[in-house]
Amino acid sequence: MTFITVNGKPYNTADFEEFGHSETVTAGTGEQLPRLLAMIADVMADASRARQATSAESKNGGLSGSQSWVLASDISFAVGSRVIIARTSDPTGVWYVGQVTGYVSGTRTLTVQVEESNGAGGPYTDWTVSLTGQTGPSSNSGHGQCRLAKSGANLVLSPFNGNYLDINGTYEIVPDAGVSLAATSLAADTTYYIYAYMNTGNMTLEASTTAPVRSATTGVQIKTGDAARTLVGMARTVTGPAWEDSAAKRLVLSHFNRRQVVANAAFTADRSRSVGTYDELNSEIRNEFLCWADEPVRFMASGRVTVATSGQGFRTSIGIDGTTAEDVNSGASATGSSHILPFGFSHEKLLSVGYHYATLLGLAGAGGADWEGSGTAGERCTLRAVTMG
Repeated sequence: MTFITVNGKPYNTADFEEFGHSETVTAGTGEQLPRLLAMIADVMADASRARQATSAESKNGGLSGSQSWVLASDISFAVGSRVIIARTSDPTGVWYVGQVTGYVSGTRTLTVQVEESNGAGGPYTDWTVSLTGQTGPSSNSGHGQCRLAKSGANLVLSPFNGNYLDINGTYEIVPDAGVSLAATSLAADTTYYIYAYMNTGNMTLEASTTAPVRSATTGVQIKTGDAARTLVGMARTVTGPAWEDSAAKRLVLSHFNRRQVVANAAFTADRSRSVGTYDELNSEIRNEFLCWADEPVRFMASGRVTVATSGQGFRTSIGIDGTTAEDVNSGASATGSSHILPFGFSHEKLLSVGYHYATLLGLAGAGGADWEGSGTAGERCTLRAVTMG
């Protein structure tokens, strides 16, 4: 007697007698399984097929945030369930995975919060919607898969080693084209924290002087008082206002995927001093930079000094945010008139988060000394500051 028919295959009571359930058979899914498990597999396959639909919605690949598809048939997908929506003609090339946030039966409109996607281009009009298991970021993904940098006149947050960013407890996708921020309407000579947030499903950047704080819920660095804004970097404006990231002014840092950022400057002409106390030799050699409080900044200086009088000498040091010498110096005494002497040193220091500058300081005997400057690399005094961001 037939007990049940699943996927066109009849099962009867004999299938459950004695050890019949242990017999290996081919399930409707094509799997070789014990008969009872084969029955369960077929039932599950039927349930899956019952939750599959198509859509002719015109939509590009690679979108993020909340997206909607109008289904060809009225098949309800429960809110909170997860679906994969793939091109029928290219299911491995263009697809979305996300959580169902709404379904309107009357209009057959399925709304999904996209969690992961593949492919680009379009628009496409052939979609197949299927239930899928619990998903989240892929196994090689995680929070902070992005990097902030200056591109043209704007700041741009781009994907880096993935494209996920935790915003308010949700993994959002950083668009392939990046997210940009102009300096328009900002104050000049001001340091800003750069935050990412979602604006009607679109990732957006904000510049704010409000400092970040670690979220007690997610552990993510967020804007103080606003968990919906995630810290992605720091930048400082110059006159314009405009963003600046040049050789002597490294004023853009990324919070994620930090790399060495090198500021460097040199004397273009000889700089003289004949006083026995430290002072800035010339402001043209200043390195302006931003830094994070948890990353030490390294400084390196080198060059040559001509000491006019035999028996007199010089010293070179570094000043950070002023003319007070750091606890590092290099110098020598002349053993003849117009004696050319080299100097060089390195220094490392943790500084407060934000904007700083470094400059060369010098002192010399009454006869005076000249720190060599030139328009030619390798023939002048240089200063470098290396930060991370």
